[in-house]
Amino acid sequence: MSSRREFVGHLVGGAAATALLATAGLALGGCPKVETVISDLQRWMPVGLQAFAGVVAIINPLAGSALALAVVASKAVWTDVSAAIAGYENAPATGKDTWLHKIQTVLGQLIVSLPDIIKNVGANVPALSTITAALNLIMSTVSTIDASLGGVPPVVAGAAPRAVVTGKQFKSQFNQIVINGGYPQHAI
Repeated sequence: MSSRREFVGHLVGGAAATALLATAGLALGGCPKVETVISDLQRWMPVGLQAFAGVVAIINPLAGSALALAVVASKAVWTDVSAAIAGYENAPATGKDTWLHKIQTVLGQLIVSLPDIIKNVGANVPALSTITAALNLIMSTVSTIDASLGGVPPVVAGAAPRAVVTGKQFKSQFNQIVINGGYPQHAI
């Protein structure tokens, strides 16, 4: 089981990495074009899904448990995000705003669904700090993308807005979390 000191170390490390990325100018900054943000989201989705699958593998929820149901619900929202992106890409110019709103809606649902997983993991799980840090990284990335699209994502404890990073940078941060947590087999 991770100690409180290790958990705080994960949080401090994540905050430091976020500050470093923000000061290095890796944020999209200003008002990026919607098409650019959608493109970034499309490139990030497979990486985010792979990270989410790694977290689920660490959790290994029992079938039928509240935790398993929370994971299934979150997986369904990932599918909805992909469908909304495809709808946006295939929509005529006059329908883009409707699909953009759908993307913002499902991103908000994804942000809200992930804390349910953390809540249902249980306080005595040895990997709790690793799971929490990894899901917070996913939530904060999705929150930042949503905000870049003009959305106002729900406030989620522990998921502070951060710079939008490339898939490679996200992988590096995620891998650091799972390796430091003792789960190198779930690195992406």
